[in-house]
Amino acid sequence: MTIIYSERLLIRDYLESDFENFYNLTQDNEVVCWMPDAYPENKDEVLELFFDALMESKKEKRKKFYYAITDQSTGAYIGEIGFRVIHHTEEGAVVNIGYFIDPRYWGQGVATEAVKVVVAYGFDKFDILKFELSCSAQNHGSVRVAEKNHFIQESSKLKSLLLNGTLHDQYDFRLLKEEFLAL
Repeated sequence: MTIIYSERLLIRDYLESDFENFYNLTQDNEVVCWMPDAYPENKDEVLELFFDALMESKKEKRKKFYYAITDQSTGAYIGEIGFRVIHHTEEGAVVNIGYFIDPRYWGQGVATEAVKVVVAYGFDKFDILKFELSCSAQNHGSVRVAEKNHFIQESSKLKSLLLNGTLHDQYDFRLLKEEFLAL
């Protein structure tokens, strides 16, 4: 089981007992308003997605790495962070990182802290060339998380991200391993 520690967080592979907390967050309108419309809506679809994450964590050659974010001192479930391989090259993998956080923890630096340690872990443990992070231009919190973690904005795509039936502008950020190592 993967366990990653930060100053305040314990980030780990999912356990079956995390499902209700995971499900509840996927039903929170404040959270899902920033998730693409393709995100599962009913409990069966969410359960399938959750168990896919559980099964993926047991594979020897993973392509998806989804982790529960918990409070190190209380054990409380805070949200999810993960990355998945988009494609692999001779230079290394290009992965997309994403997360969602319980709104009770917004504005406390949780996402910034989680991204920081998961990116460091990913570059250290896996053959990753580049992390990519995409978000709505209107999601100022996620834009700030990218900036605080030294991601560089590569593009701005007008009306390309479908959220709740509405097209949003999308910002795409990157962090190359060489850029990370130079920090």
